Amino acid sequence: MKFQRSHTKILNCFLSLALLLTATLANTSTARADDFAWLKAWTTVGSAGTIDEADTGKVVLSGSTIAFPEILPPTKDNTFSQFLPLPLETVTATVRYNVVATDNLFDGGSHLGLRSRFRDDGNNAQIILRLIEVNIETGASTVLLTLDTNNFASSVGYQAQSVSTFIGNRISFLENAYFIEATMIQKKSPIVAFGGRPAISVIQLNRFTPIL
Repeated sequence: MKFQRSHTKILNCFLSLALLLTATLANTSTARADDFAWLKAWTTVGSAGTIDEADTGKVVLSGSTIAFPEILPPTKDNTFSQFLPLPLETVTATVRYNVVATDNLFDGGSHLGLRSRFRDDGNNAQIILRLIEVNIETGASTVLLTLDTNNFASSVGYQAQSVSTFIGNRISFLENAYFIEATMIQKKSPIVAFGGRPAISVIQLNRFTPIL
């Protein structure tokens, strides 16, 4: 009997240690997941969006980017169009990107940032990105963030820029759906191959806490 009691004590001790180790590992895994939530941002590439039905023939997809068909950028051979009163026509295209829940959109911090890698090569190009919240019960839409490329210096190449706002605890995928609506605007000449070259490469949503 004494041997059986000792054996039972050893077994109970072993089970207690096993349970303690399991709980410790679980807590460690949870802590690590929370610690790295800020790394799990929502991202998409420009070519992954849903093009508005009315605009499907206006844009082209290439790799990560969405853009209007390529036309000549300003050069010494066509800069005359800057001085002549050539008529310009405006072409627009709308692309929408569904935003899904990621850890960062809940636990990343107090502010929400909308970041994009885009091309806006001057006065004849513009891109407007809007993060829109749609309430499931009412259907009401609210614009939470807007990134307008006209607010940044133009460049013939791609650049990454961002805007942000205090978001607090507003993000709720239980009550709302979220999407980003991108409006691409191009002014071009119908006479010569000259015009703006707006393009979207990457879009990202990231929660963070500003460092004061």
